[in-house]
Formats: sequence, structure tokens, C-alpha cells
Amino acid sequence: MGAHTLLASQATSLVELATPAMTTIGSELGETVTLAVFLDHEVTYVHSVPSSQRISYNPEMYTRRPLWPTSAGKILLATSENPELKTHVLTSENLKAETLEAEIASVRQRGYGLNISETAADVSAFALGLMIGSSLAAAITVGGPNVRMRPHIEEMVNTACSAISNSGLDVWDFT
Repeated sequence: MGAHTLLASQATSLVELATPAMTTIGSELGETVTLAVFLDHEVTYVHSVPSSQRISYNPEMYTRRPLWPTSAGKILLATSENPELKTHVLTSENLKAETLEAEIASVRQRGYGLNISETAADVSAFALGLMIGSSLAAAITVGGPNVRMRPHIEEMVNTACSAISNSGLDVWDFT
């Protein structure tokens, strides 16, 4: 069974559940909203609501990406108790343990993953963990040019959290 088959079966119901919230977030924030799922030690975007802006972030769907430094990957790292994930990131990304632990602590304190120009120059993104039951099911990310995102990250996160909650879904709570 190929990765696309696994991703499609995992993502279909998640896409149906998340699309109303994602559409609201996209319309309220005007930036690209994606749904990211986790597969092994990687993250994959399975659905996107494109930005209404002329200059925007346009991620490729169904392409496996490393957990680090994606905002969605940072959510998984901050929620996981699996030491293998951290070990994998430390070795594959040649990171220092202190750097990884500091970022994980920041994600837990803020409540969201953040990527400021770490993956693509001049692009910022934040991610919120999407819960189903008591488990992390996916991450909803919002990404766009630094000039529009950076000054308003906190407000944008609050708007996204409200849209997710109002759609009947739960955001991962680090408290």
C-alpha cells in the first residue's frame, strides 16, 4: 500500500471535519490554511484553503516533509511522549538537544507551533493541534508572507482557535 493510499484514507474524514473551520479561518484571515497529518516521522499537507491574496503561500499537497522546522511538526513534537521522534529530529536535522527542547517548551507555553522563515524565506506560519477525542489527529496551519503575518500572529491564532471551536472541533490544550 502506497503512502498516497494511507494518507487518503486517514485524511478523508479529517478533511470533511476540518473544512468548515478551515474555510472560516481562510475567509477571516485571508491567508492560506492547510490541514497537516502525521505519518511516521514526517508531516504531509492533505487539504488547503488557498489565500485570497495575490501574493500568498501555496504549499504542495501530499508531499512528505520533515517535522522540523514546520509549524505542524513542532506541534507533534510538543504533544508526543515518544522519545524516538525527538531522536529522529536531532539526528536527521543535526540539531542541538537544547535548541529542540527550547522550541518544544515555547510551543507548549504559547499553545501553537511557529515557523518564521525557517522553511521558506519571508514566509511565516503557525499551527494549532486538532484533537479528536483525547488524541492529536492533525494540525491546522495558517501561512503567508512575513509582512502580513508577523505583526498579527497572536490575533490570528485567537481567530483560528475561535473558528475551530465554533465548528465543534477542539484545539490541543497544552495546559
